[in-house]
Amino acid sequence: MSKLRWAAVGLVLALGVVGYQWRDCNDYPSTPDCVLPIDSGTGVSSALPQSPGFFIIGNDLGMLRPCGCSKPVLGGIARRGAFFDALDQSVRASSVVVSVGNLIKEGGRQQELKVEAFLDSFKNMGTQVFFPGDKDLLVGVSFWQDILASRPKDTFPLVSANLYYRGSRLFQDFAIVSVGGEEVVMTSFVSPSQNVLSEPDLLAHEQPDVSAVIEALAAREDHPRRSLFVAGTGTLGELKELLGRLGLVKVAKKTMIALAGFSDIPIAELKETNLFGIETGQKGRDVAYTSWPQSQSLEYYTLSADFGVDQEQEEILDFYRDNVKFEQLLLQTPRFEEAEGLYAGSESCGSCHVTAHETWKKSGHARAFDVLVKTKDDWDPECVRCHVVDSDRLGGFDPATRELVHVQCEACHGPSQDHVDDQTPTPRGKLTRTFCFKCHDLANSPKFTFDEYWPKIAHGK
Repeated sequence: MSKLRWAAVGLVLALGVVGYQWRDCNDYPSTPDCVLPIDSGTGVSSALPQSPGFFIIGNDLGMLRPCGCSKPVLGGIARRGAFFDALDQSVRASSVVVSVGNLIKEGGRQQELKVEAFLDSFKNMGTQVFFPGDKDLLVGVSFWQDILASRPKDTFPLVSANLYYRGSRLFQDFAIVSVGGEEVVMTSFVSPSQNVLSEPDLLAHEQPDVSAVIEALAAREDHPRRSLFVAGTGTLGELKELLGRLGLVKVAKKTMIALAGFSDIPIAELKETNLFGIETGQKGRDVAYTSWPQSQSLEYYTLSADFGVDQEQEEILDFYRDNVKFEQLLLQTPRFEEAEGLYAGSESCGSCHVTAHETWKKSGHARAFDVLVKTKDDWDPECVRCHVVDSDRLGGFDPATRELVHVQCEACHGPSQDHVDDQTPTPRGKLTRTFCFKCHDLANSPKFTFDEYWPKIAHGK
């Protein structure tokens, strides 16, 4: 990532609720004339869009709710719902909300429950179109076929022009929406060359049949030529080439590409007269807004705590949590390694390591599991792993008895009964700062820096 992008990320995190407009500057913005910060403080509605356009969400990569120990923690469906609640109703009613997909990043039963929660969330927010990405297919074609078979006919469409299964298109090939009184054709393409599709007979087609899309774009007696909104995965350059080869750019009045890409924040990339392209941010932390096709601009709003939460979205999240607990997914978490010995518990450490033990007792590590109980995430395997001792090892945290909860001494130093008995060195030896990144990674602790946080738990031998 360029220095400029990192600078932009830092500025977003510092301001919390921010809107940026990317003007028609050469390359990326680098002067005050190209970047317009909007710091709304507590009155978020004053900074929100005042005209119809497209609100673009997605690329959530499994983050249904904020997660992390170092503030600010960002994103989540409850804050996103609050964002849309804060919009002026006239703007919301004449705008279009779309999700560019990649709701998840891996397969498995928990991810199926997440997809169901995301789709419920979209319905509640009035999302008009969902574009499944390649990562969304990691839960399997049969899962999506069941979803399609059980959905009411008036629910927002699932659209992809080139996802084919056994020779037939898996989803609807296009949809037509109205924004600001103008009709726009919506479709999407998964990159034929850069995807994670691995199921037999599932293909991101290089030459899909787009004749119906072209017909919808072309001018007829009953409607003028329409603009084209395209969601996708891969790179903007590849998708631009694909659209040109299929003849879509030529027939469309204007074309916009919204990519579930790789940037940390939504960012404008293509600035040709009739071809506008953006990459959305990752992990559902932002809502992107553009007044396209009226103009080629991009604003984004980072979902910080300032927005509050939407209660209906919180209920969807609670239903997901209840399902995770009911299906006992935590008890099914695979453990591939034996622990290096028997665990003694942190209280056993306190008799000799008095100062270190007192430091631990005053730290957030000593209350780590209580945080999950409070948020009702204490049965979620993805959350629990960083709030207990060795949930991934046989002999470690036992979800049935709830022994070895919190980030105790042995979460870092390893099982220590032998050390208690005869002062045998702890099994994990001298730890380096990289060990902390096992839990304090960029996804969950985006502002974590070792030099800032180590003094909070610093302890001697």
